[in-house]
Amino acid sequence: MQNIIVLGMLTLATWIDIKKKIIPNKLIIAGLMVWGMLLVVGYVEITKAKAIEVAVISMIVIATYYLSKESIGFGDIKLLVLLALYLSLSELIGVALVATISCGIFSGILLLLKKADKKTAIPFAPFLLLGSIVVLLL
Repeated sequence: MQNIIVLGMLTLATWIDIKKKIIPNKLIIAGLMVWGMLLVVGYVEITKAKAIEVAVISMIVIATYYLSKESIGFGDIKLLVLLALYLSLSELIGVALVATISCGIFSGILLLLKKADKKTAIPFAPFLLLGSIVVLLL
């Protein structure tokens, strides 16, 4: 069930990110509310280890945002933190790895074809969706 929620949420985020180049806070809040409902009904649980994991991941991705001179959007950062609630650490690392590599390849192709330059904003949510499909379904 969590995989369906993650893929649905990322599909919506992808569509919005491509159209408007933004990940709306309403989508993040909705994802948190759904996770909260799953917690209340006992479908997920928050262990001390999971809470620490999400806190550490949050600090890492927020630090990445500032260290990369904000080259990744803060909506993408919030989306990654939300994914940390839904996915295991190994799944999240796999998703982030596939997303980063595929985005790099895509960006490189656009640069080679002169369809973009180094300042062109590339929506990252589609690559998070691709990473999730690879990790969760294949």
